[in-house]
Amino acid sequence: MNPTPLIIIFLTCLLLSMVEVLLCVSIDISVTLLTKTTGIPLHKEPRCRCIKNQKKEIPHHKIKKLDIFSANYICKKDEIIATLKKGELKICLSPLEEWVKTLFKMNGTLELKFY
Repeated sequence: MNPTPLIIIFLTCLLLSMVEVLLCVSIDISVTLLTKTTGIPLHKEPRCRCIKNQKKEIPHHKIKKLDIFSANYICKKDEIIATLKKGELKICLSPLEEWVKTLFKMNGTLELKFY
């Protein structure tokens, strides 16, 4: 849970009179219960991890691992994120590219993680 809304409400309450403080505490509790019971994010909308995919082929020996994220209610597309050996740089790959498909055929060469 993101504590930012609760902190803002608390700091606002410090500036108010006693009656207004009781009202603030009531609002604070409501916000806390809403967040914990329904799981509604109060600050950001979920989105896909990848904005743009790498088109140029990356040699397989430079890739440490592949993280594969299946399409779901947050992101409607499959996503593949390659972690490079040098510098732990993460790069998004298109699952539709032929060179990316061949990476999956290299059994035992790459670490694959499915989410």
